[in-house]
Amino acid sequence: MATEERKTAPAAAAQEPVVHRLIVSLVGGQEFTLNAVTNSTDIPADYVAFINAWREKKDVWFSPKNDPHFGVRVKDVSMYRYLTGRLQPKQEAPSAVEQGAKSNCACPTDLKRFAP
Repeated sequence: MATEERKTAPAAAAQEPVVHRLIVSLVGGQEFTLNAVTNSTDIPADYVAFINAWREKKDVWFSPKNDPHFGVRVKDVSMYRYLTGRLQPKQEAPSAVEQGAKSNCACPTDLKRFAP
């Protein structure tokens, strides 16, 4: 019975949404973040294509989902990071009274007092 529980646990976990994040750093210092949400823990195919092209130092254009208005030249990428994570259930925001009581941020009226 323990083996049956082990087999069903990964299948149930795979149904939860998974966030795949690819962070691309260009030679000039710019950084782009691409996010994809799937129900699988497998790396999305376009991310795999980018990683393979980057490792082979190919001079190709990478555009997620073939977007004609956004993309990056793979040869200009100095570093990339690939991260995965699970979506967390949305938590309710605290009420305005609680938020005001706990907030220590400077309001615009407080900033006038620090102006030169």
